[in-house]
Amino acid sequence: MAKAREIFSKKGFKSVTMQDIVDACDISRGGLYLHFSSVEDIFLAVLKAEDSNSADSSTLSSDEGESESDLSQGINVSTEVSASDRFASFLKEQKRFILRRKDGLSLALMEYYSGHSASPDDNYIKNRFDNCIITIEAIVSDGVESGEFECEDIAGFARNLAYVLEGLKTMASVISISEQAVDKEMFYVLQGIVPVDQYTN
Repeated sequence: MAKAREIFSKKGFKSVTMQDIVDACDISRGGLYLHFSSVEDIFLAVLKAEDSNSADSSTLSSDEGESESDLSQGINVSTEVSASDRFASFLKEQKRFILRRKDGLSLALMEYYSGHSASPDDNYIKNRFDNCIITIEAIVSDGVESGEFECEDIAGFARNLAYVLEGLKTMASVISISEQAVDKEMFYVLQGIVPVDQYTN
């Protein structure tokens, strides 16, 4: 699946052909058709592998081949780690993923789901988005309780940040986004929850 994933990350979904997969995986066309009947079947298998890798991951990896859904799965939820540190770690990994656009599946996912209807449970982008919201809500809730953050609408903040992150991931897959641009967005996010006196200390 790694070779097929690489093809989709480079070409998106719409431009990939069965011959592309044959060439990349060094397999005969007949051998490929024994297992998959279409490019769509292969892409869905790649997404299934992404989910499987994410479920098996207990910590955030620095490996270039990490899956997109790993980003909200490996955050340390221990109450011994401050909410501020957990949130900083979450944003750092999101930023690193956004800037590592060459290996992402965002373009392929956008192309696939824009042309295919899928139930909410089978929609990879929706599941990734929902998991991101859950992670942000958990961290910010702990931060508000501990006095590290100020946020009157935690659910709204989490949803808004998730939209920003998804937008950056999508844009990074089609245009060049600088580290400074990502930092600017992160700064705006922090302004919404960090008490003002923390900026002056």
